[in-house]
Amino acid sequence: MSIQNTRGVPLAKKPLVEKLDVLSAHSPSHTHTMSNPNIPQKSPIVKKMPAGTYWWCACGLSKDQPLCDGSHKGSGIAPKKVELTEEQTVAWCGCKHSADGAFCDGSHKGL
Repeated sequence: MSIQNTRGVPLAKKPLVEKLDVLSAHSPSHTHTMSNPNIPQKSPIVKKMPAGTYWWCACGLSKDQPLCDGSHKGSGIAPKKVELTEEQTVAWCGCKHSADGAFCDGSHKGL
């Protein structure tokens, strides 16, 4: 008897973890862990931002830096919610190592 999804399609017999290992072998950027995010750049990303709610990319995999585009899925790293109450120029952390979360604290200088 084979295992099937709700549409009756047989599922692969290998565990999902093995599938992820195969994926990460071909795509190293998906092997990062919470203590080892991808470093998209070693300087802040300075942008004038209107007031609003933003999701800062913490994994470094987003193509829409410094904001999340969903690329973190499967990385073990979740984006960080940032709420700006007024328009301001923000120095977003581009190295993903800031002790100040989404905001640059100069940590990139030591990388």
